Amino acid sequence: MAIPSALGLQPGLSADDGDRRMHARFTATAEGAAQRAALADALAQQDANFNALGIELGHHYVSDGITADGESAPRGADPELDYVPSTTPGSPLPHAWVARAGHPQISTLDLVGHGRFTLLTGIGGERWRDAAAGLGVDVVVIGPGQEVEDPYGDWAEARGTDEAGCVLVRPDHHVAFRSMHAPGLDATAELGAAVDRAFARTRPADLEPHPEHLETTP
Repeated sequence: MAIPSALGLQPGLSADDGDRRMHARFTATAEGAAQRAALADALAQQDANFNALGIELGHHYVSDGITADGESAPRGADPELDYVPSTTPGSPLPHAWVARAGHPQISTLDLVGHGRFTLLTGIGGERWRDAAAGLGVDVVVIGPGQEVEDPYGDWAEARGTDEAGCVLVRPDHHVAFRSMHAPGLDATAELGAAVDRAFARTRPADLEPHPEHLETTP
């Protein structure tokens, strides 16, 4: 009731009386100044209610479908209010401004989703790219002269990996797996294990991957 009270509104007040009381904030009177100050104070009290970005964007979970990498998701001074972008597996993919042909400013959030798994990598991540293609996972390469460029350096700051590392994003925009560096000798096995884990399935080593399984969110 802090905001209605600041405006002079009370239960049982008629509509006409309510309009007259609210109009005071437009006037150069002591009543108007007091109402404006009270309203500003009431709005400040609601800041945590309407701007709890830590809750809205900083959620993170651990499950058998997430390939953990031993890193904990960063937390702000006030976990409810402060949002710290992170690609820690289990976290939602951070927003960063990047550029693509015909789109000088596009969010990383628009590069993923669409009912598909997407692998984000950079220059030097060719093995990740080839492994993802063999598994039916969409691939986006971000870097100078690539399909998507990072002109502001926003993605380089948010990705949490080397440019040759990778971030595997589920259709719901949550990170399922990431690797800080270029892959080892068998990127297909490493990435394939992460995809299988995301779908809670076990695939025999000699069974070819089935890209159609990647069409829907687990």
